[in-house]
Amino acid sequence: MEADKRIESYKEIFSKKYSDNSVTNADNCSGFIKTVAKENGLNLPDKGTEELIDFLEKDWDCYDDKFAAFKAASEGKFVLVAARAVDLNLNTGHIAIVLPEKDRKNHHYLFGGSSNSHLRSKGENTLDYIFPKKMQHLLRYYSPGKRMSEKESG
Repeated sequence: MEADKRIESYKEIFSKKYSDNSVTNADNCSGFIKTVAKENGLNLPDKGTEELIDFLEKDWDCYDDKFAAFKAASEGKFVLVAARAVDLNLNTGHIAIVLPEKDRKNHHYLFGGSSNSHLRSKGENTLDYIFPKKMQHLLRYYSPGKRMSEKESG
């Protein structure tokens, strides 16, 4: 999917509800991610953010280096960035999509819902805006890949 169509798809999903009993995806990071994943043929468990991060940690490829994750996003891979509640000093963690697009300072934009307006981004806020530099070493990056394929074929 080319970049403009992908962003338009994300914007449409952003305004929908994950389920009949939930808030809109604009206010629900895990609901937004699960809906986007489903639209792209990826199955994620129907869990909250912390449990979703546990799943990604176990079943998706993890990038130890943010620059490798950014490179993968720039190459068109579906890349997620996640932070646990304890690292954010909040009641819940946060998860968002790393977009291939960057600002003039070469910072990648993110797309993700949240009830916390500072964490919410419709592709207009960068990783550096959403996550303070002092905590970026705690972020984890994931994409569907080899580990997921091995699990499906095994």
